[in-house]
Amino acid sequence: MSNPTLTLTPSVPGGTVTPATFQTIYGRVIDKVRLDPTSSADITRVKDWINQAYMQVAVETRYFQTSGTATLTAGQASYSLDPNLLTVTLITVTQSGGTAWYPLKEAQLDEILSFQAVSTGTGPARRYCVDPANTLILWPTPAAADTITFYYSYLPTPLSANGDTPQMPEPFASNVLEFGAAIKAAEFKRDLMMLGDFQQQYATWLAGFQRFANRKQGQYPEEFPTWTRKVPYGPHDPATDIPDSYWR
Repeated sequence: MSNPTLTLTPSVPGGTVTPATFQTIYGRVIDKVRLDPTSSADITRVKDWINQAYMQVAVETRYFQTSGTATLTAGQASYSLDPNLLTVTLITVTQSGGTAWYPLKEAQLDEILSFQAVSTGTGPARRYCVDPANTLILWPTPAAADTITFYYSYLPTPLSANGDTPQMPEPFASNVLEFGAAIKAAEFKRDLMMLGDFQQQYATWLAGFQRFANRKQGQYPEEFPTWTRKVPYGPHDPATDIPDSYWR
């Protein structure tokens, strides 16, 4: 179900910049590095370089985010995730009876294994980790078909048709992808002089885009996102088998 649109009074002033198309971006890269615009091999290379830059921006900035729900299986603690899912930002649990719990705390794999070794009980999940194989592991093991809500970052759909546009705002979209692809093109042509310039331009535009993305998410403007987690250590109360934790 889509969210309703929030209408402000008075309306938000200004307009939008028409985003550059895939064809416009790869045409600029070809012009910058003096490749052959009539060569299908050169065009294919540049398209691939643009999409590599597109995916790199997604990985480094975590700009592409959304949410979704899934139903857990009673007695099952591990679940395979979609390979396009990059990072889990937040997970909440709603029990099968409708009771909502606080967001789960992120943990490392060894911490989850420590929790499982200390307590083998079941119940609503309170901790999670994602291992290198993109497997979600929960603790405690779910006791019922609870519903989890994911907030996560993902890889965008690669650009393909000439009229495709990056799902990023201008002026960042065209410049980040253009200079990111130009770096690959300069390496391909062994043009060390232009390589340094393209790398500097790419870093400048990527940093500007990161600041923009951070402001929208409430992060400090000149920092990449930081994620805190609670780390277990020995229980404060000897009468309990649930480890305490502290903020890292």
